[in-house]
Amino acid sequence: MSVPAGWTRFQVVFDVPQPEGYDDDNSLIQFYCHTPMPPRAGEEIDVDGPGDGLVLRIEHVEHSYRPPETSLHPHYETTAWATLRDPRDAGTAQQMLLHPDELEQWIRRHPLLEPAEEPERDVTCEECLAAGLPGRADVRLIPHPVWGLV
Repeated sequence: MSVPAGWTRFQVVFDVPQPEGYDDDNSLIQFYCHTPMPPRAGEEIDVDGPGDGLVLRIEHVEHSYRPPETSLHPHYETTAWATLRDPRDAGTAQQMLLHPDELEQWIRRHPLLEPAEEPERDVTCEECLAAGLPGRADVRLIPHPVWGLV
């Protein structure tokens, strides 16, 4: 399934309680999500799956804008900072944190999700192409305080 035209693409970031034996300081899971409307604080993202679904509550939405002086493509990135709605989902998220290949497989099973680590896909912008600029956005992660479980 391809993403319907006009849908919003945004990055989802949520903190996972560090599992035992996890040595990395970063316990964030990130991926891109496509939805018909932009994300809003208080809404939920329900990613269903066979035994490994996650329901996330959006806590905060950030928009970053890049001017032409600092980027070849002066568009914006939307990041939805979320928490796990149900603490019982922590085990599923911890497994994905411990095994990045499982996280990637989980993301790829859902046609409206894409990995955050994937090289930036082409985002055609007619205005930029007409100006002789590449029709792509450069994505960067915005630093933010860590959100824990609700």
